[in-house]
Amino acid sequence: AMELFDPKGRLLIRYRNGALEVSAASGDLVLRAPSGAVRVAAGTDFVVEAERDVTLRAARAVDLSVGNPGPLDTEAAKSLGSRVHLDAKRALVTSRLLELRARAAKLTTADLALVAQQVRTAATKIVTSAEDIETTSAHVVLRSKEVIEEVTGLLTQKLGRFRALVRESYSVRSNRTD
Repeated sequence: AMELFDPKGRLLIRYRNGALEVSAASGDLVLRAPSGAVRVAAGTDFVVEAERDVTLRAARAVDLSVGNPGPLDTEAAKSLGSRVHLDAKRALVTSRLLELRARAAKLTTADLALVAQQVRTAATKIVTSAEDIETTSAHVVLRSKEVIEEVTGLLTQKLGRFRALVRESYSVRSNRTD
């Protein structure tokens, strides 16, 4: 083994059996390249452990990728691997499958666009509160045990044709009917 100690006898560098250990006797360990990049390459795994926090900061962007995700914003990026890209203007996640799991979640945004070929929802209860709701569809099927609609103002239905099939009874109550 080759070892280097500071004047107080604290280990700074040890090279033994092909393994290199660098220790800061006290304070921080800083790797600095003022006019170049700092690169760490590992033949197997790269592990970062901290007793407190892990922080990544960059002036322009941070990229995390697994596999070969290809260039950003391409179909190849979605099928060949996974990537998280962060810059000052956006956070972009590309992957074949994205799973989010939490006991509670909240999304707050000024504008949300959801684009999907198919959307499935399952919930015990759904509560929607909106100023306006507009739905455009080629076909709508509603199956329910009970439906209650309460309109305090005007209800207008514009129908091309109307057919109602009532199994038991049909009742209309009105102050005035035209």
